[in-house]
Amino acid sequence: MARQQAVAKIGAHAPATEAGDSASPGVSTQKAGRARDPAQTKRQAVASAESEAGPGGREDSAGSEKLGVKRDLEAVPSHAAHADSLCTVYSPSLDSNGEQATQSSDHSLISQRGSPESRETDGQLGREGPDACEAGAVSRGNEVLHDEDECRARRLRRTASVSSGSSGCALFSDEATDEGEEEDVLAAFVRRMGGTHVIRRILIANNGTAAVRCIRSMRHWAYEALGNSKALEFVVMATAADIDANAEFIAEADFYVEVPPGPNSNNYANLHLIVQTAETYECDAVWPGWGHASENHRLPAILQTLKRKTIWIGPSPQAMLALGDKIGSAVIAQSVNVPCVPWSGMDVTVDLTQVDPTKGLSQQTLAAACVQSAKDVLDCCAKIGYPVMIKASEGGGGKGIRRVTNAEEVADAYRQVVNEVKGSPVFVMRMVSDCRHLEVQLLADKSGRCVSLGSRDCSIQRRCQKIIEEGPVVAAPPEVVSQMEDAACRMAMAVGYENAGTCEFLYDPKSHQFAFLEVNARLQVEHVVTECVGDFNLPAAQLQVAMGILIDDIPDIKAYLDSAASNKPVGKHIIAARITAEHAEESFRPTVGLVHELTFRPSRFVWGYFSIGSKGNIHAFNDAQFGHLFAHGKDRREAVKHMVLALKDMTIRGELRTNVEALIKILEHPDFVANETHTTWLEQKVNFSSDSNDVSPVLLLGVLLAAVFESYTHFRESEEAFVKRVEQGQLPPSIAVSYESCLVYRSTKFTLQCTYGGQNTVCVALNDSSTTVHIRRITSAGAGGSGAEQRDGGFLVRGGIDGKSRKVYYKEDSTGLRVSFDGTTYTFTKESDPTQVRPPVSGKLVRWLVANEQQVVKGQSYAEIEIMKMYMQLHVEASGKLMHAMSEGAVFQAGDLLATLELPPGVTVPKATPFQGRFPSSTLSTCEEHPRTRKLAKLALQREEHQRRQRMLNPLPAYRTSREQLVNALDGYQIPRADEDEAIACFFECILNPMLPISEAKEVLAVIDSQLPEPLTSRLRSILADAEARAVAAFGLDEEPAARLSTAS
Repeated sequence: MARQQAVAKIGAHAPATEAGDSASPGVSTQKAGRARDPAQTKRQAVASAESEAGPGGREDSAGSEKLGVKRDLEAVPSHAAHADSLCTVYSPSLDSNGEQATQSSDHSLISQRGSPESRETDGQLGREGPDACEAGAVSRGNEVLHDEDECRARRLRRTASVSSGSSGCALFSDEATDEGEEEDVLAAFVRRMGGTHVIRRILIANNGTAAVRCIRSMRHWAYEALGNSKALEFVVMATAADIDANAEFIAEADFYVEVPPGPNSNNYANLHLIVQTAETYECDAVWPGWGHASENHRLPAILQTLKRKTIWIGPSPQAMLALGDKIGSAVIAQSVNVPCVPWSGMDVTVDLTQVDPTKGLSQQTLAAACVQSAKDVLDCCAKIGYPVMIKASEGGGGKGIRRVTNAEEVADAYRQVVNEVKGSPVFVMRMVSDCRHLEVQLLADKSGRCVSLGSRDCSIQRRCQKIIEEGPVVAAPPEVVSQMEDAACRMAMAVGYENAGTCEFLYDPKSHQFAFLEVNARLQVEHVVTECVGDFNLPAAQLQVAMGILIDDIPDIKAYLDSAASNKPVGKHIIAARITAEHAEESFRPTVGLVHELTFRPSRFVWGYFSIGSKGNIHAFNDAQFGHLFAHGKDRREAVKHMVLALKDMTIRGELRTNVEALIKILEHPDFVANETHTTWLEQKVNFSSDSNDVSPVLLLGVLLAAVFESYTHFRESEEAFVKRVEQGQLPPSIAVSYESCLVYRSTKFTLQCTYGGQNTVCVALNDSSTTVHIRRITSAGAGGSGAEQRDGGFLVRGGIDGKSRKVYYKEDSTGLRVSFDGTTYTFTKESDPTQVRPPVSGKLVRWLVANEQQVVKGQSYAEIEIMKMYMQLHVEASGKLMHAMSEGAVFQAGDLLATLELPPGVTVPKATPFQGRFPSSTLSTCEEHPRTRKLAKLALQREEHQRRQRMLNPLPAYRTSREQLVNALDGYQIPRADEDEAIACFFECILNPMLPISEAKEVLAVIDSQLPEPLTSRLRSILADAEARAVAAFGLDEEPAARLSTAS
C-alpha cells in the first residue's frame, strides 16, 4: 500500500535538487539547459515518496497554499465521497495484477488514457499532469521545461473547481503536452460557453444506426467547433454477432467492448453491464440513443449514485419517470389541460403545484393508471370501447404495442406486450382511426427553459412503427402546430425536463383537433428530419446541454430559434424513409441473413446512413431497420421525387428481403402524393401482395429468368460431374442438355422445358412458345475464387421476351428461389406440402398456441415465435391434427420442420393451377402497352425490315451468330429444330452475300490502319468503298424498303 501511495505521489514530488539549486517546500526546480535522465528522475521521486509515506501518507501543500488551490495528492480509493480538485486521485478498476490501479481523475488526460488494457503505461513518469506544473515543471512531449513564469500563466488559466460532489468531468485541462492540445481546446470552449462539465469520452449504450448517427454527428460538431474531430472519444458495446456482421458502428468508435450475445437484456439493455463498462473505461458520459435502455429511468439514477461523475446525456431520472414514462406523461398532460384520448388512466389527475419536479409522480398515481392483467384490460375496454391499443410504457419502435379489436384478442395481445418489454408497466388507450401522427421536437437546458425545434409528420406506419417521416408538418394549419408546440413545452417545464425529447400527438384533419399521445424522453430515429429542416445538430446539442451550456449559447440552435421567431418561411421539405429487413408481401415480416451488396448513391438532394455495409449481416437480435434515407426539396412534391429516384437507384442484395420496393410503391401512391393518409392507411389502402391469379408480362419475365437460372445451374453441374469422373478415370455420366423447370407462384404452376443451347445459352419453351436467353455469371470486383462468385449471386442476362439485357440476382434457400431484377423481386417455390409445417423465417419458438395432437383449422395461429426482439404468430395453411416436432425455446431456421399436420380422412391436398398461357411476343407486349394496334404493327414491320437491311449491309454479326449456333449443334448442344432451320438459312444467306468479305476486311483494317502508311490506308479504303458500292447496287440495298417490296411483288 505504501508503494502504491508513493507511486501516486510521483506527480506531486519534484525530482531531487542538485547542488546549487534553490528550492522551496513542495517545489523543486532544475537549472536551465541541464539534462535529466527520466528513469533516474522516476527512481528518485519514488524513493523520496516512499521515505515520506507513513500509515496515512503525508501531504505537501506549501506550494498549493500560495495559489489558494486545495491539493490532495494522496492515493484515495475510487469510492471517495467528494473531490475538490482536478488532482484528486481515484482508482476506478483493478490493474493486470488484480491490485487497485491508481490514476488521476483529471479528464484532461483522456487522450492518453486509453483502454483498460493500456493503463499500465498511463502511470509512468512521462505523464506529468497539473502536479508537475505546480512543482514548476511543464511536460511537453519528452521535454521537461522549468519556466516558472509559464507555470504561473498556466495556473492562472486553470479553474480550481469542478462540478460539485464528484471526481470526474473536470472543466479545464492542465495537461501541457502536445497530445493534450485538444483537451485544452475543449475545456476552453466549455468555459467560453458558460458550461460546467467537460465531456471527453462517451459510452454509447446502443448499437446499429443509433451508434453510427451519434458518433458521426458529434465528430462533425467537434471538427466544426473545436477544429479536431478526435477531440471526443467513443466507447461502444458490441456482441459477437455485431462483430461478425461487420457492423459499421464498431469501426467508427475508438474502443469497443465485447458484451454477451442474445437478447438486449443481456447487453444493450443490461443496466449493470452499461454502468460497469462506463466505470471500467472511465467514460465521462453515457449516450443512450433510442430503444434498449434509453427510456429506463433506473439507468441515469444509478449513474447519479456513482462516486466518479458519469453524466447521463438525457433528462433526469425524475423527469423520465414523470414525463418520459408514457403513463406519467398522460397524467401530466391531463393535469395541464392538454386533451387526451380515452385510456386506462383517464380519471387520474394530479395537482402539479404540489408535485416536486425533482421527484416526479408518486408510484401510487402511476399504478392507478396501469393495467395489471388481461382481466384489467377487458374491464378497461368495456369502459372506453374497442378498438384499443395495449402499450408498454417502456416500449417503442413497434415493440410492446398491440392493437385489439375484440375481447377474444385481449389475452394473446397482453401476453405479447408483457413479453416484448419485460418488467414494463402496461396501459390501454382507445385507438383513434383516420388520424395523423404528429410530433414536436423539444430541447431544454438546466435553466428550465424548453423550446420547440420544429414538427414532424410520422403517419405512415406498419405494426404501429413508422417507416416514412416528413417535416415540417403541412397536414395541419400553422396555428394548430403552434398550439401543439406550446402544449409540449408546458408539459416539459412542469417536470423540470432537460435535454432532448419528443412529444407526440394524434391529429384529426376533419375536426382540426389534436390529442396527446406520449412523450419520448430520448432522441428519436427520425430526429434527422428536424435537423435538416432547421439546419442544426441534435446529438451535438444534447452533448452541449449535458456539458451545462444553455440553449442560447448553442449557435446553430440559437440561429434556428431566431429564424423561427421572425416567422420566415422554411422554404424546404424533408422526406425520410427507413430501410428495413422486412418482407412487405408477407405483412412486413422481419427477415435475417447476409448482405452481399449494399450500394447507395447519395446526391445533393438525398443522403443517408446505414448500420452495416456490403458483406454485412442482419442477425436475429438486430433491429429490422438498418438504414435511413433523407431527401429534401423546395416543397413536398419535389422531396418525394428525389426520394423515389434514390430508392430506385439503390442496390441491396443478399439473403434478406428489404422494404425498398414497398417504399417506392407508397411514395408513388396517389393518396400519399395528395397527402391524404393516416396512421392505418398503409394497412387499409396499400396491398403489397395481390391474391389475384392474373399473370402479368413482368411475372412471366420473372418465371423465364427463374427457369433459366435453374436449368443453367443444372447443366453446369452436369458438366462438372462429367469432367470430375473423367479425371478420376471412371466412366462418366452423360451431360444433361434438357431440364424441366416447375415453378409455383402463389397458386399458379409454371412448367417450362429448358434445353442447353450453348456454353452460355439456354432455350426455354412454355407451352407453344419459346425464346432464347444468354446468361453469364458476374464476378465481384476482387473476388478471389468461385466461392466469392457464388456468394455474389449475380448474372448478366440478355435476350428473352423483350430482348433486353439486365442484371439478375438469385437466392435459393429452403423457402424457394428468389429472383430480383429491375427493382422487382419474385419468390418461386415448389409445390407445397401442407402436411409439413415449416416457418418462413428464422427465429425462436416461444410457445405453442395449440397443444400437441390437437385439431386446428386453416388460418389458425399455432405457434408464437420471437424474431428481432418482436413476437409474431404463425398460421397453418390447412385443417387437421397438429403434431409438434420441436420443443418450446428451440431456435430454428427458415424452412425447418416445426410440426406435421395430419389431414382429415378424405381430404385431398389442393394442387396449384397449371398455367396454360404462353410467352408474349415483343410485338404483342408492345401492343398491350398502346391501344393503337395497327399503327404499332406497321411500326414493327418497318423495324423488322430495317434490321434486315442492316444485316444485308453488314452480314458479319449474323454470320458469326448463325455459325456459332450450328457449331453448338454439332458439339451436341440441344437446339430447337426451328432455331436450327433459321440458323442454316441465315448462314447460307450471309456466305452468299458479297458484303461479307468486305465487312470482314473493313473490320481488320480498322484494327491495323494506325500502323500502316497513310497512302496505303487511303488506297485500301478507296478499294473497299468501290466494292461496297457495287455490292449495294447489285442487291438494290440503296432503295427504300417500300420500293424494294413493290419491285419484288
